[in-house]
Amino acid sequence: MNQQKNLAKEKTINWSIVDQGKFDRINRIQLPQRSKTKLKCNWDRKKHVYVNKGSCWVKLPNTDVLLEQGDSIDLQLGEAHQFENTGLTHLELIEIERMVLPSELEIEALEESLEQSRV
Repeated sequence: MNQQKNLAKEKTINWSIVDQGKFDRINRIQLPQRSKTKLKCNWDRKKHVYVNKGSCWVKLPNTDVLLEQGDSIDLQLGEAHQFENTGLTHLELIEIERMVLPSELEIEALEESLEQSRV
């Protein structure tokens, strides 16, 4: 029974806040081998995710992207994403979240509207 508890602990995803400001936050996410995050979609923040240790697949709506140590990816508002550690070691991600204020959302919506009208 203790072995089962230890196996369960090994599959635990560790998440911690490294630093936090008024509109941004830096997180450290550690995924054991053969584990993955839940599918997420954030409507109030943009993310920049850096692979500090290991490698992973990032599952996006239209594609999967392989990231290795030193690689990074930008995730936009509302972009569904999931990280999967398929490597043989723990994966460590550094996630920089930037909150998007309502006025910024309005500007982005206006910019998208202008781009579509030009097409």
